[in-house]
Amino acid sequence: MKAKNGLNLEKFKFHIFNAICDSSSLPLKGRAEMNSKIKLRVEEARQIDFGRCIVRIDMKSMKELDVSSGDTVLITGSKQIGAIVMPAYRSDEGKGIIRMDGLLRKNAGVSIG
Repeated sequence: MKAKNGLNLEKFKFHIFNAICDSSSLPLKGRAEMNSKIKLRVEEARQIDFGRCIVRIDMKSMKELDVSSGDTVLITGSKQIGAIVMPAYRSDEGKGIIRMDGLLRKNAGVSIG
């Protein structure tokens, strides 16, 4: 099951991003780009990132997805949601993890680990 073994992350772009991070409001049919997928292990976001609808991934993962800081990614667990990608903290580089807060995890249907 994706929620336990990790989640899939895809690049996509759209014109309006809803800061509530509710997947029902995202224009998934209007995705202009979706060219890469990667699988990452979910970890808890740091306090400073709570409630900001962001995920943190390492530079290797960002290059694989061809995304930059501030781009939007599609997170697929048992559900799909969008989030803003930011670079991982130095201590997380090369670990193959994605940091996300509880709201994003709940909306994507994933859990830590």
